[in-house]
Amino acid sequence: MNKTFKLSRTEKVEKIDLLWSHKAEHKPFYADLFHFSSEERKPVSLLLGPLSTNLLLEEFPDSQRQLHLMPDGRHRFDTEVCSYKGIARFVLGLFDDIEIVDSPEFMNYIQQKVKAVGSKYAQAEEQ
Repeated sequence: MNKTFKLSRTEKVEKIDLLWSHKAEHKPFYADLFHFSSEERKPVSLLLGPLSTNLLLEEFPDSQRQLHLMPDGRHRFDTEVCSYKGIARFVLGLFDDIEIVDSPEFMNYIQQKVKAVGSKYAQAEEQ
């Protein structure tokens, strides 16, 4: 497993004259639009209405490169994420303006989250 560091937490960097050791054991590390990072990426595709398109662009301006205008006026958002957590927060918050397409693993993740929320608040009502 790679060890990563947040540069914002770094106090000092010192350049040393050593060769990179164990290079073959290192893997690429990615960061997604929603600020999650991982060694792996997962594809997600969404159809966005006007509200979700505008909010995505306001919160994540780099998303512009991954948006494509559809003939019906909606935008298709094709991206890769390191974790479903960030994009799920976005989708669940605007569920009535977003459609998940061609992303069965992400759809399953969302369905599990919706079920968990329903169970949590159903139990709260019983008490």
